[in-house]
Amino acid sequence: MSVRGATSKPTLVFIHGFLGRPADWHRVVEQLSERYQCLLLTVPDRDEQGQPLGDWQGLLRACEHHWTALLPHRFTLIGYSLGGRIALALSQTWLTRLEALVLESVHPGLSTLQPATSAASRTADGRTPCAPSRSPRHWIAGTGKGFLHASATHNGPS
Repeated sequence: MSVRGATSKPTLVFIHGFLGRPADWHRVVEQLSERYQCLLLTVPDRDEQGQPLGDWQGLLRACEHHWTALLPHRFTLIGYSLGGRIALALSQTWLTRLEALVLESVHPGLSTLQPATSAASRTADGRTPCAPSRSPRHWIAGTGKGFLHASATHNGPS
């Protein structure tokens, strides 16, 4: 974990995207670190026993295990791409600690385990349908104080 800014300031927690690294946030953090404490998390690739992560649930368990004790009592969680999907999933666990949830270029995942990637499953405009497992209203559910709107993307051209 990388920390920028004073600990006395409100905390922003950043999670990078797939194949990214905490340094991906440096340009953003440079502009925010005078007003906020910025924590840049590294998405783990191993579980608590040092074994490779097997699946999505394993990744979430590893993130929760590695990060929960490092995070302050209150914080804003910011995630990009895969980091946003992780943030969305863990926001339910950390709901009472969140000031806000900011999601950029995030999709909550397929609603079924069966991927919809065959040509027959594509819509007329060439996009692959991908229904979220919960409604957007549920993604933003929170304490009723300070939650920001998330930006969700679709796969394929518009």
